[in-house]
Formats: sequence, C-alpha cells, structure tokens
Amino acid sequence: MNKTKNNISNENVEKKLINSKALYVLDLVFVLLIVACTWFFGQLILKNSYLVNLFKALENIPELLSLFPIFSSSLMIAAWFIYRGKSIKSLNDFILFFSVSYALYLFLFNNTEYQKLNNLKAVVNESNLFFAKIVILDCTIAKTLITLFEFVIEWVKENSEKELIMHKNEHSKNENIPSKEDNDGKHERFQFNYKYHKSDGNKLEHEEVSVMKFEKHGQKESESSSREKNGDNNKPISSVRKKPFKKKFLISLFSLSLLLLASPFAYSLFTHHFH
Repeated sequence: MNKTKNNISNENVEKKLINSKALYVLDLVFVLLIVACTWFFGQLILKNSYLVNLFKALENIPELLSLFPIFSSSLMIAAWFIYRGKSIKSLNDFILFFSVSYALYLFLFNNTEYQKLNNLKAVVNESNLFFAKIVILDCTIAKTLITLFEFVIEWVKENSEKELIMHKNEHSKNENIPSKEDNDGKHERFQFNYKYHKSDGNKLEHEEVSVMKFEKHGQKESESSSREKNGDNNKPISSVRKKPFKKKFLISLFSLSLLLLASPFAYSLFTHHFH
C-alpha cells in the first residue's frame, strides 16, 4: 500500500513539473513573438534597408498595412492575458503608468528632455527612444483589447449567474408547492392500541383505546436524492466545457495575430509576382 501511494505521489509531482515547464515554454513563446512583432513594426516605419532589399515592395507598402504588425503584437499580449490571467494585465498597466510617470518627471524637472520626447526627428534618430514609443503604443492597444475581453467575460459571467439564481428560485418554488405525485407517494399506516385494567373481582375498572397514524414520504425522498445526484453530475460537465472554448479562442487569436504579422510579406510577394 505504501509503495502504491508513493508511486501515485511521484506521478503527481512529475505531472506538475511537466505542466509548469509547458507553462514557462508558452510564456517564452509569447514574449518572443511580441518582441518580434514590435521590432518588425519599427523596422517597417524606419524602412530598414535590409528588409527593403529583401522585399522590395515593402518600400511602398500602404500605411494601413504597415500598422498590422503592431496590432499583431497587441493581440499577442491580449491572448497572453487570456491564457495567463490578470498578472499580464498588471504588467501591461505597469509599463503604461511607468511611462506616464517618467514623462511627468521630465516635464517637471528636465524640460529639455521632455521637449526631446515630443520632437519627431529626435525620436527617429535615437533608436532606444523610438522603440520605447512603440512599446507604449503596443501596450496602449493591448490595454484596449484586454478591457474589451474583460467586458465580454464579465457580461457572460453575469448572465450565467442570473440564470443560475432564477433556476434556483424556480426550483425552490416547485419544492414548496405540493404536487399530486407527492400526495400519491405518501404511505399511511395506522396503529390501533387497546389497554384495560381489571380489579381483583375480575371487574373492568379502566379501559383505554388509542389510534396512531404514521405517514412516510418514500417517493419524495427518492426523488430528492436523485435530483441531488443529477446536480452533482452536471457540475463537472459545465466546468469541462469552459476549457475547450478557451483553447479554441486562444488558437483563433494566435492565428489572427500571425496572419496580421505575415500580411506585409504576403503583400510584397503578391505585388512582386504580378509586376
């Protein structure tokens, strides 16, 4: 028995380690894709010579199409939030609020540097400042998408909670109202008791007659137990159904993000083929 328990505990520990490793690997994939999308967007804006020589059509790419990589990066952040949870939202908010705090600090104590932030030529010439601006833009769009997703999630959650409360109220009303089945399911039993007391002369001095009635709700008890069993069986099904929906939604967001990232390359190949 002890060996089997140890084997089971070891298997559980191994499963937890595998799950934690998979979690960190996916986090790393999200981070790499977000950085790649942000970097590619910056190179498109700067008209990187290597990319232009490699894909000549990228030099004359439409402005709307050049924005697709930054939307791809923001979608990656939003998908990471759905996969991971509120920690990603907190990280995104930290980047935004830190940038605002730093800009306010420069405005109050170093006005020359603050003016440099608003100078477009200075921003383009300094790569660190340029990519910091892109990161802020990326996090701002991601904040909008995360807020939208939170609204949808809370809306669905509130509707499901209201439906559950209404269902419970209807169920309690139905239980309080006696039905025909409950009346038919009553088992009545009568008990007749007769007692008497005689004197020494065999004369009847005291006599007592009593009738007792017993009711048993056998059918109702069986119905309530069956209802409880059905309720317990339904809970795991609803919880299991949430995971495939979340997985499909994440896959769709991931695919859309990659499609947006590949759109400029697809445009360049398409125009090059027809020219």
